[in-house]
Amino acid sequence: MKKKKKILVACGSGIATSTIIMDKLKNGLKKRGVEIELEQCKISEAENYIEDLKLDAVVLNGTVNSEYSVPAFSGLSFLTGVGEDKLLDEIEKEIKK
Repeated sequence: MKKKKKILVACGSGIATSTIIMDKLKNGLKKRGVEIELEQCKISEAENYIEDLKLDAVVLNGTVNSEYSVPAFSGLSFLTGVGEDKLLDEIEKEIKK
């Protein structure tokens, strides 16, 4: 059985928009046959979670202004609906490596 990939979703408060992004990310990847585990936090806390949770990727509700030790993506497409499939393609490709 394949190990589920872990993705951290972060927003300003760690609650509101990250919940929307998590839902679209989980459902979008599930339709593609990719099962994931999701964690949620504030953007300011993201760096601390990466090593502790052994994450495979980070999705933020804004632009990616910091470098992380795992692939990081802007999740704005999940909020606007513009480019959502392309973003799912990029995330799927990265976490399947």
